[in-house]
Amino acid sequence: MFPIDVTRTRIQVRGELSGFWRTFVKIVRTEGVFSLYRGLTPILIGALPANAALFTVFEYTKEVMSRPLLATL
Repeated sequence: MFPIDVTRTRIQVRGELSGFWRTFVKIVRTEGVFSLYRGLTPILIGALPANAALFTVFEYTKEVMSRPLLATL
């Protein structure tokens, strides 16, 4: 998804009217393939703790919800 987002953002910010595929090819030819993934590291750094917290809460909730009702009283 990230190369698609980079291309879409370039079209929106720079106001390029040449279309998606032409903008995509222009980015790859002028800046290289890795420029499509520029900015991915901060997104991953932010996503990893958020997903870890989500799965922790999910597993805890699943464990609590699977206990019989009278056992929690």
